[in-house]
Amino acid sequence: MRKSILLISLVCILMVFSVNSFAQPSSPIAGSKTVLVDQFLELNSDSYITLQYRCNSNHVFFEPVTGNIVIGYRLWDDPADEGVLVMHVSTDNGDTWIKTDRVNDGLANTTNMDGGYTGVVWGNEATPIILFTNRGNDDQYIEYEPYIATDLFGWGGGITDAVSIDSYSGADTVNHYRYLDFVIAPDDPNLWLATGWHNNNADPGEYLAVWRSTDAGMTWSRPKVPVSAVAADAGQGHYYYNIMSSSAIIEAGPNGMVYIYGETQKDSSGDIYRGVYSMSADGGVTWTDPAIVPGTENNSNNLNDITENKMSIVDQAGNWHLVQGVRDTTDTLGIEYYIHCLYNGSTWAIQDLATPMRPGIHTNGLTRRGRRAPTAISMNAAGTIYFTYMDVFDTTGGYDYNVYAKYTEDNGATWKGPVHIGDGFNTTAYASDVSRNVGDYMHIMYNIYDDVVDTLNKVYYMAIPAAGIVASGVNTTDQNLPEEFDLKQNYPNPFNPTTTIEFSLAKKTHVNISIFNSLGQKVETLVDYEMTAGKKAVVWYARGKPSGTYYYKMKTGDTVQTKEMVLVK
Repeated sequence: MRKSILLISLVCILMVFSVNSFAQPSSPIAGSKTVLVDQFLELNSDSYITLQYRCNSNHVFFEPVTGNIVIGYRLWDDPADEGVLVMHVSTDNGDTWIKTDRVNDGLANTTNMDGGYTGVVWGNEATPIILFTNRGNDDQYIEYEPYIATDLFGWGGGITDAVSIDSYSGADTVNHYRYLDFVIAPDDPNLWLATGWHNNNADPGEYLAVWRSTDAGMTWSRPKVPVSAVAADAGQGHYYYNIMSSSAIIEAGPNGMVYIYGETQKDSSGDIYRGVYSMSADGGVTWTDPAIVPGTENNSNNLNDITENKMSIVDQAGNWHLVQGVRDTTDTLGIEYYIHCLYNGSTWAIQDLATPMRPGIHTNGLTRRGRRAPTAISMNAAGTIYFTYMDVFDTTGGYDYNVYAKYTEDNGATWKGPVHIGDGFNTTAYASDVSRNVGDYMHIMYNIYDDVVDTLNKVYYMAIPAAGIVASGVNTTDQNLPEEFDLKQNYPNPFNPTTTIEFSLAKKTHVNISIFNSLGQKVETLVDYEMTAGKKAVVWYARGKPSGTYYYKMKTGDTVQTKEMVLVK
């Protein structure tokens, strides 16, 4: 009854108050369309229903087989002291939307219903899917339990059922699951995987948990722990000092390959974080010891939310694409930029993909773009991969930004663009998410939000023709390629048991990188095939090798370079 009265009251209020005067974002790509999905009235400063402004709580997903679209977001209902998770579904290309008002209704906690962030919105042919958290304690950091919701009657049915994916946590557990990620294996529709950050009071320290379901989300296994900062695990191969709570992402490829990525603090002496990854070749059952992702070794986290800008996808050839926002602590200008890290199963290739934040702009408080601006990586059925990001052009009284896209048609070897795809975004009209799947359109969700009395908070859907993006990006290929062949010093050095070797190629060529012991005997070949131009990296796993001095040699045509490294166990 209270729910019905509240909804009727809101409808009446919306008829009385006028629409606010926010500028309407748009796209310069011909054939784009924008549709109002929903709106909510900001009542007053003490009693309101408002959108959660964080991008990691607002999501859109396009299901390519059915063509259906789902949008999910979190509202804060202040009079009831509730976090309300809302879902909208479109089965007609985004023209009309069917609303499920309270996805997390009926989930018990100590005092109220409080949905945390909508970690992921997804879908398959049968149903839309929302992965979210629900608070079980008045303290906002206590007992966030992860749930997954599906529609009992399929797309547009409007009645959801939520299942806990971690029913193994006890009363002595603190779960900070506000930030979650999810994936369905591309060649196994029954294999669902989720990840999130966990902190256990009984055994202090954080870890990244991975849950897996082999029956399309009906039941879930106990969590695996690929990366741990729990004190009891110190000295083990999967132990790292301190894990960033919002850093976990998970990705699945064919043939049981699964990847997890997170960010770990280097040590207690500074605010430097490194990206680390772990792999599973059996659908998430067993995991390799994590290793550092090249290019992320000196990432700073002293700027608000910089590390929330990360995304990944597996291309049709099985390569893992990881894009990470970086502010290198060794860069005196403090430039923030994006790197594209391509992993083919044995070798990393690193590219500077975009530099959207200009030197010094972080002093204007603009580094919250991870919360109020889109960074996304998407792919269409033909294998074209798109990277979307923002670029600030005005910092007067906040920040105004445009949205751009780059794309690759050769699995990341070359990128075209940037293509200008969005205008009119700022601190109150902000693009929240881009669907990871691209069909005839790129699918974007954006919000109009402001904490102002008697104004309407709005949720919009924007569709941008994919063909228009590609046509606009012709003949704008990146020219940021190395000018010479160069072999870098490995890091860390000394090391145990893994180390990363970076190198640069000025042109496409055959590359051989081999490891030799102090007697000059070859102990392993890391690379022996043709590679494209660019910045590359390879990781040497020295398990089973004795301590001592080793040499790594790179041959590229007539060029030979050798460097020394030390394994200490």
